[in-house]
Amino acid sequence: TTIQVLDVQPAPYSFHARSACTGKRYIYTVSEGVGTPFTARYRWALGLGKRLDIPAMRRAAAILTGKRDFSSFSRRLPSDPRSPIKCMRRLQVVRFDGEGMVQIIAECDRFLHNMMRMISGTLVQVGLGRLSVEEVATLLEAKGRKNTSVPTAFTAPAHGLCLDTCFFGEDWEATLPCLHLWRSTDDSNATSEAETAAHDRAPAHLQGDAKSLAPSKVQLTIAIRYAASMCSSVYAEPVRV
Repeated sequence: TTIQVLDVQPAPYSFHARSACTGKRYIYTVSEGVGTPFTARYRWALGLGKRLDIPAMRRAAAILTGKRDFSSFSRRLPSDPRSPIKCMRRLQVVRFDGEGMVQIIAECDRFLHNMMRMISGTLVQVGLGRLSVEEVATLLEAKGRKNTSVPTAFTAPAHGLCLDTCFFGEDWEATLPCLHLWRSTDDSNATSEAETAAHDRAPAHLQGDAKSLAPSKVQLTIAIRYAASMCSSVYAEPVRV
């Protein structure tokens, strides 16, 4: 594992990378088709001829957006005292035409164990036509209860997952108005008037260009400390914006 330190800033002695975190952004990357040897370590290649139904995946993602009980999308022990109710403020599916790449971007105040992988895997099953949008709604409403009438969440392979950003304090609230930072060549991903208006109201440094997603010095410091304490290995590619 290689970690490149870009900057170091002092932090209060009481600072803790996990308990001080108020939100996270994860990105899961999928290759439509067989992929390439150069991306195999950090993309889930779906196989020859496989292409995802992006509109269906977005409809399913909309069901999972907001304050929800994500018990069906996690591996929780009965003894775990933490609430399974989390606030998913953003769950977006983006296709990069001409590259055979699809990314699932999720921002949530807290993620349960395996939650991002199970959400990503389930959305991919919808995109492949193996699950319906209605079945995703049924799965969410089951709240982890097991019975034959409820479909099972699919867990995506680990190597497509990347922790993109940890939010701390004001960083989480500051990005709330910015609903659409990502751009794609897929016409069906065009922003609505409401999204465009929200984007224009966001602070200039948070609007949708490459610089808007560049982490601050504080974020870099926190991200380095979080990675050092939480991750044994991370494979990530530069994120396209």
